[in-house]
Amino acid sequence: MSRTMSLVFSVGLLVGGASEVNATPNLIVNGTFAMPAEGTAWSIMTNGSVPGWSSNLNETEIDYQLVVMPSFYLGVPGQSMEADGNSFDQISQTVMGLKAGAKYALSWGYGDRPGSGPQQLDVSFGGAPVTSDLGSGSGVWTSNAFVVTATAGTEILSFAAINIGGAPSVGNEVADVILTQVPEPASMLLLGSGILGLGLLRRRGG
Repeated sequence: MSRTMSLVFSVGLLVGGASEVNATPNLIVNGTFAMPAEGTAWSIMTNGSVPGWSSNLNETEIDYQLVVMPSFYLGVPGQSMEADGNSFDQISQTVMGLKAGAKYALSWGYGDRPGSGPQQLDVSFGGAPVTSDLGSGSGVWTSNAFVVTATAGTEILSFAAINIGGAPSVGNEVADVILTQVPEPASMLLLGSGILGLGLLRRRGG
């Protein structure tokens, strides 16, 4: 193996190693709301029947996208949870396995139901406000992405429907909830070193 090939191989291992370090699992249980499988309709679910999630009013609604939201924002049929199942409600999950002081990437899809009127969904993590999603009853999906910081090993992620004049029983759909740890500086430094090594190698080879 030539010296140049050895350098490429070494840098490849460095970058590949950093990628593996950066790969973190989704800490949200049932973030796609695929369980239980609803089929091709919708159902009101009692607390305990939707793995990972609970609601203030002891019930929530699982919807199949092609029925309630034909223009699903990812373009892929799936299931979502509706915070306005029968009334303005709050759905939440107690997230475990966190590290106090660590940062996490939080993302989800938000949609309002066609004809539901003005809707608002307040999102919080560990009791701290993250954002408020707003809908107008147009049936449009939007995506959200934020960085949050854990203050303890366990935090509550909450989606609360707020009454701002829209329908109380249709609206505030949530889908594809993902929470992953943001790579720590050491991992980013490792990746940066690999990229720098590739740049130096190209210059020398040129």
